[in-house]
Amino acid sequence: MIEEANNNQPNSRIDTWKKRLEVIGLIIGIPIALVTIIKFFIMPSAKLEIVDFQVDNKTSHPEVQIKLLNKGDNIAFLKGAELKFTQVKISQDEREYAAEVKPKFYDWLISNQDIEKKISYYPLSRKIEVKDADYIILKIGLEKLHAKIEGDARLSIYYDKNKKIDADFTKKITISNYAGEVPKFSMSNDSRELVTQLELTKTPYTIEEIISELRQRKYEPAISSIRKYLNYSEPEVRAAAAAYFSQLKDREVIPELAKNLKDNNPYVRKQVSQALIFQAEESLDELEKQMNSGEPTIREIVVNILGNIKNQRSEMLLFKAIDDRGVTKVISGEEVLVSASAIRALAKIHSKHLSDRIVQLLNDDNLSVKLAALDATETLKLKKAIPKLVKMLDSPEKRIRKKAHQVLIHLTDLDYNNSQLN
Repeated sequence: MIEEANNNQPNSRIDTWKKRLEVIGLIIGIPIALVTIIKFFIMPSAKLEIVDFQVDNKTSHPEVQIKLLNKGDNIAFLKGAELKFTQVKISQDEREYAAEVKPKFYDWLISNQDIEKKISYYPLSRKIEVKDADYIILKIGLEKLHAKIEGDARLSIYYDKNKKIDADFTKKITISNYAGEVPKFSMSNDSRELVTQLELTKTPYTIEEIISELRQRKYEPAISSIRKYLNYSEPEVRAAAAAYFSQLKDREVIPELAKNLKDNNPYVRKQVSQALIFQAEESLDELEKQMNSGEPTIREIVVNILGNIKNQRSEMLLFKAIDDRGVTKVISGEEVLVSASAIRALAKIHSKHLSDRIVQLLNDDNLSVKLAALDATETLKLKKAIPKLVKMLDSPEKRIRKKAHQVLIHLTDLDYNNSQLN
């Protein structure tokens, strides 16, 4: 029995210490909980009041004037302003044209989507000190051209993490774009501030404008901010982002640009191509990967890009593409091959090695390849092809006869009169 009691003694000590720790934890925990509760209910907080809200409709792009007062005990951090529209009336300007284009500068754009939803949001990034007031003036613009929108607008202000205050009244607002008037964002002269505005805005029209402005300024610190817009939902924004990289070098963006060669919008693909051309030799690794694409149209785009990058490696890739029989499109029943684009691209960079294959290519069975070889013969002034060109004057294909005749005149200054030309 004594032995058993001794064996239980260590467990009793452990239990005793557990109870002591629980009591200590309870003693410590109560103040912590109280502090949390006190902070929640007593800690100073911002409290905004909309002192005044006016709309100046004297011009076609009105001004919204807002006066805010922080009546709280802490700084208020503004997040955004919102206008909700009621009694909306939209009319079209019957005049389709104007003698000149007039930019209408704005800070806050009412987008086409805003009109549909009857609500518009403007991001704010500013603070109001305790017991201080702030006066905000914003020029309102309209994305829809040749149009006028009229209605009542109610203002809401968002601040801190999740606070919102609404105006107790609505104001009449009229915004219009008459013939020749085009909305233009009021750009900050400070490029850093412009990047901040880009990060805040959610309106595609404004995003496109800001990116285009940063491209014109060739503002390099915006590179990381603009990369993400290559995947934006609106094609106009994707195109603007790609165009930015046709002015500024960036190795990291090249893989994303290469992926966008598959974009379903032709204007985006065009801007992506221009960007990859500008990136030049740095883009060749990604372009070579795309040459293995299973889509002939993608391989054709890559070939056309390579035709604007003149170096030994791009020339080598183009020579491989001469044998690419992928069909990019069919015109009047004739297949147009990737090979044809590769031949023209090699002629464009004045490849010295292309002349060795010209005669062979002039004998190709495919019409698009023959026509491309004729173009290359003319561009490179390959006189050794003259005997073959003379034979081609008797081709059953009218386009071949006419093109061969044109090239012969270019190479020899002689007019080969052939009754079969017409």
